[in-house]
Parts: sequence; C-alpha cells; structure tokens
Amino acid sequence: YYAASGLVQPRVHVFDENWKRVSHYPANAIEEGQTRAGIADAQLADLDGDGKLELVVGYFGAVGVEIASLDGNRLMRNRELANVSRLAVLGRDQSGNRSLLCAADGVLVRLDSKLDRLDDIKLNRMVNWVAVDNLDAGQKPDICCLCPTDAFAQVAVGTNARGQELWDHALPQGMFEHPVEQVL
Repeated sequence: YYAASGLVQPRVHVFDENWKRVSHYPANAIEEGQTRAGIADAQLADLDGDGKLELVVGYFGAVGVEIASLDGNRLMRNRELANVSRLAVLGRDQSGNRSLLCAADGVLVRLDSKLDRLDDIKLNRMVNWVAVDNLDAGQKPDICCLCPTDAFAQVAVGTNARGQELWDHALPQGMFEHPVEQVL
C-alpha cells in the first residue's frame, strides 16, 4: 500500500500495489467543507501488532494525531498534541506493539499504539522533523531530527530515546522550492 497527500492538504489517499485508490481519509474533508488544519504527515503502520496496516495521520493546528483503517474509517485520535509536523514509527516492544514519535510544537512526543502519551524526548533544541530506523540491527532505534537554527538553516541531530544527542551536522542554508522528504 501507498499513502499520498500534499503538505497542508485536507486528506490523504491510500493506494494498493496497482495504484488503485483504496480509500481516502478523512472521507468528508472536502465534501463538507471541513475547516480542520491540513495534514502534515501520514504513515502506514501496524501499531497494535494485529497484522493489519492502519493509516496514521498527523495534522497542523489543534487536530493532533488520528489512526484510520485502510478503508478510511477513523479508529482513534489524540487531540492533545498540536502542530504535529512529522511522525515516525518505532520498533516493536515485548508485547508486539509499536509506539509513535511525533514532532509536535517543537518537541518529540512518544505515543503508544492507542495514541496515549508515554513520554517526551527532551532535546535542548526545537524539533520540526523526525525519522527513525534501525541501522545496525541493534535493540535501540536510530533517531534523526531536524532542528531549525534560524529561518533558513537547520541542523540534523542524532539522538537516543532519552534525548541524549549523539551527533549533529549543520545543513546548508536555504529552503526547498517544493516539499521534499528531507530525511529518509
């Protein structure tokens, strides 16, 4: 499956392997003239370990984070977070669930598979982007954040789940003309 949406657009579309649209979410975003803030990020993930992918959506504004089934029905939401600019899925815990890292209002927030807040990862910087992978097949995730230093510059920061900075790298100044995936 593939999830596709534009930055600050009202909904995200889900496609199968043949690029046939399976659903869109939220279904009523355009038809009812919904005024909610636009989508910032969407991820496909099986957070609860039931073997079924769900669509996880983060919003700008006060909408927060929502989980929907692939057929477009909302399953749960957390409106506690605002301005969720980026989502990243962490590895499975001992019970088979995954947690979610959210870059929200400049802070990293970890949510469990039911979108309940677990903790915050406190960096001494504002965070507007997060990416997670397990690069060395170890037990702990590799977390990379992008942190603005001024209006046109950012620094990439490697951190662990406790917020300890492991490395940083200043990125060249400037802005992309079009939205791009800045960290893959």
